[in-house]
Amino acid sequence: MPDQGAILKKRTLFQRVRHSIFPGQLQPVKDREGYRRFFNTLILHFRPRTVPERTLELTLTWGLGGMAVVLVLMLMGTGVLLKFVYEPLPEKAYESILYLQRDVLFGSLIRNIHHWSGKLLLIIVFLHFLRVFFTGAFHPPRQFNWIIGLGLFCTVLFSNFTGYLLPWDGLATLSNFYAIHTAILPGIIILLMPFHFWRVRKARGLVIPRAPEDEVTTRGKSVNTIPNLIIREVVVALVLMAFILVLSTLFNAPLEGKANPGLSPNPTKAPWYFSGIQEMLMHFHPFFSLFIIPVLILIALISLPYIDDESSTAG
Repeated sequence: MPDQGAILKKRTLFQRVRHSIFPGQLQPVKDREGYRRFFNTLILHFRPRTVPERTLELTLTWGLGGMAVVLVLMLMGTGVLLKFVYEPLPEKAYESILYLQRDVLFGSLIRNIHHWSGKLLLIIVFLHFLRVFFTGAFHPPRQFNWIIGLGLFCTVLFSNFTGYLLPWDGLATLSNFYAIHTAILPGIIILLMPFHFWRVRKARGLVIPRAPEDEVTTRGKSVNTIPNLIIREVVVALVLMAFILVLSTLFNAPLEGKANPGLSPNPTKAPWYFSGIQEMLMHFHPFFSLFIIPVLILIALISLPYIDDESSTAG
């Protein structure tokens, strides 16, 4: 049997990138049965029939990926409801938020759920990102899924930012940010998220970290996905939704005063997730803080899975 490490070494960078996106040989689909198999593989089979029993341990993933999905669905559901009241016009945007909170039945609760779900989603996705990094789940055959995850993280980040501006933004950009927040960014998430799950399935599921002294990772016996995995996912989803509901009941989403174009806040504060970039502005030129440094960090993160391509998480 050929050595997998030797095969990976001989590949060019382009071949390694292509294989990380489309593992295996691409076969043309020639008949109706082939189209049916392709559709089922891509769309329907995000969960295998059986999973290794070791992957059911909560401490392996903490349910972070599933929680992110639940929060995305909650955001989309509450976002659709908010669209019935919110008016993306400079003279009506802020007043429509006040009307929603004061006069619409459960309007304040819906806005609170949307607000806290968005903030918690950012934290959950970041923790999921760290979990993938520290478990080495970005090595072959999962390199491209790491990049998809980065794309999802950036999309969530800018979704929070564009939503943060909607209650009081100015004339020139309000309609643009509204379109980006309600159409473009959700569309990107809807496209990337299923592909992300499908890639996990193609890579044989979750990575099981091995101890340093272990030479191979043993996946152990398998159990049926239903009910063993599904029940755990449903419980995590219900606990998360209950937590968001209680949080939204006890704490209202913040709403500052109406913006005054002729008066800038002093000091100007960026959203908490951009506070690091704002801090860099105090030490570096804005061009480096807002462009060069973030771009270099992004390039480094994208390149990470392809730097050491000999490691493998297959198996």
